[in-house]
Amino acid sequence: MNAIKNRILTKIGLYNQVNVNLPTGILSGYGQDELGSYLSSQFYLTYHDVNYMFKEIGTEAIVTKGNYCGTLSKRIKRYLFKKHNITLPPTLMGSMGEFISRHIDKDTSFLVDFTDKFDWKDGDFGDSGSCFWGSYRLARSIMENHGCLAIRFFDPEDPDTGLGRAWLWFYDDNTALLVNSYIHSKEDIKYTMSRVLIEALGGIYSYNKVRVGYAHEDMYINGDNGILIGESVDVDMCSLPLDDDYTCFDNYERKPCDYCGDFLPEGETGLCESCTAIKYIDNASVNFQSFLYALETTTNFDFCQFADYFTCHNYFGLAPETWSANQWKQLYLTLGTGKLNTLISRMGIELVYKLNHVELLRISDNSVELLNLFVNKLFGDQLWEFLVEVNKVPCFHQELIFYGLQFFEKGREKELLELAGDTKELKVPDYYSYGNFYEAIAFLITKGVYIQAPERHSLPKEIQALQFVYHNDHTIFQTTGLPMAYREISKVMKNTGAIPTDYAKFLEARDAFNNVCKPLCQGNTTLASVYKEYVKTFGNIDKYTVTFDYGVNPSLI
Repeated sequence: MNAIKNRILTKIGLYNQVNVNLPTGILSGYGQDELGSYLSSQFYLTYHDVNYMFKEIGTEAIVTKGNYCGTLSKRIKRYLFKKHNITLPPTLMGSMGEFISRHIDKDTSFLVDFTDKFDWKDGDFGDSGSCFWGSYRLARSIMENHGCLAIRFFDPEDPDTGLGRAWLWFYDDNTALLVNSYIHSKEDIKYTMSRVLIEALGGIYSYNKVRVGYAHEDMYINGDNGILIGESVDVDMCSLPLDDDYTCFDNYERKPCDYCGDFLPEGETGLCESCTAIKYIDNASVNFQSFLYALETTTNFDFCQFADYFTCHNYFGLAPETWSANQWKQLYLTLGTGKLNTLISRMGIELVYKLNHVELLRISDNSVELLNLFVNKLFGDQLWEFLVEVNKVPCFHQELIFYGLQFFEKGREKELLELAGDTKELKVPDYYSYGNFYEAIAFLITKGVYIQAPERHSLPKEIQALQFVYHNDHTIFQTTGLPMAYREISKVMKNTGAIPTDYAKFLEARDAFNNVCKPLCQGNTTLASVYKEYVKTFGNIDKYTVTFDYGVNPSLI
């Protein structure tokens, strides 16, 4: 038996739900694919080039050690220059950093199980409209007969509600292939699913994106790619263990819809409910009222399929950006928040930018989910204009400040201050370290905002030093000690020209620093020797700090 399948069956079993926790701070699979595709199109990189770039530099938001360290955008910049002699322009670096910060995995807890029976209803696990319940319905029977498994994702707060799934083919004795991942958000999360699977099995395997070859007419692989999982997966392509002429009977005998091919409930024939709605609108006079009537009279159809049809057919000649507040309210009352979000998520970026965001948020009872949808759709000037515009809605004030911190870049100080408004105190969330978060909160501190540390982490030393200088917060003395606190506070004073309110405490730190340095001077004839001894004892330190009280030019060290 395949080693990974055997480990699944013995360690977890079938139909047993298990909780899996992942570390945060990893670029999502969707983010990897989108960023890779963009770099490929702009700089003529191959699939192989992008694949190996992420393997070499990693996908963590920040790496502190190794050949490639720093933020992910800076690691990409160094890698492309070193390996391909490609120089990324500053404007692209800013946009890339913003995109990466937006697509860092923040969900850390997952509830999953494994099954060898693929008998759930279409849509139960984020796979609404999947061809495996339509034109390729035989594929489920083929996979069952070949010993495949499905990994299924459930809502941790409601274990009976399915969220997503992916198929697992067992490629040889030691590897597995994860393909056709679906989830309700419609974002491609095959990388995250692979990490969840590896973590559930003890973290002993690695993974790699591969192209998948197959020729069977009843089988389909989304995008002809998947994730290969195993102890050694240094390949770019694999083939399904499936003979081209393999024949199979349907394990699930239900009639397909005459229009889309999806399975109907047992005993039914003809059209499914979503196709009934689509047929009605095709034959109706195209206007907002006929569209609304179709939604009101067909309440249980597959809305995701209908929304896709809606956005692919030029909105039936309608222009959503011109709809009145009353029309949007009618639509919201008919659809509810979830379906309204689905409809908007299918719209293009330019159209989403033209919508009346404040009005839509008000109509949807200030839905945070809709707010997040808008933020993930927009970027650059459009995103910042949106944040400032929606800042007029008081209930989103906290969320908007955090978005401003997350997407902050040089030149956005005015907009960030506008988002902060009269805020005097701000608690930083646990995922505070992404993008230019440090620069953003440092800027706010100098403008009078006090920053509370997150529950699970302490703030960086340079931020604690700013807090002492501007807000008389003594935390830095508790976390670093007097000599190191003196170092950081001195840098703040030099860079900002500010003087601490508690100057006596600063002088105490300076004296402690001198008491550390003076013993190191014994037997050393040059300040350079003192500097080396200090570094050996206390870690790296900038030359300015060492020479602060000695009046020696740092260039002499």
